Amino acid sequence: MSFFHLLDEVASPGAVSPEQFPWVAVGAAVLVLVAAVLIYRARKKK
Repeated sequence: MSFFHLLDEVASPGAVSPEQFPWVAVGAAVLVLVAAVLIYRARKKK
């Protein structure tokens, strides 16, 4: 399964079952954390 296929499944309404939801939430949290760290490091370099 490709990343974009996974995105399609997550983005389509009703595709995320209650069993999948924790993993979607964890994935979103990880992405936000990584983005925050990258932005913080980029600002720190200036």
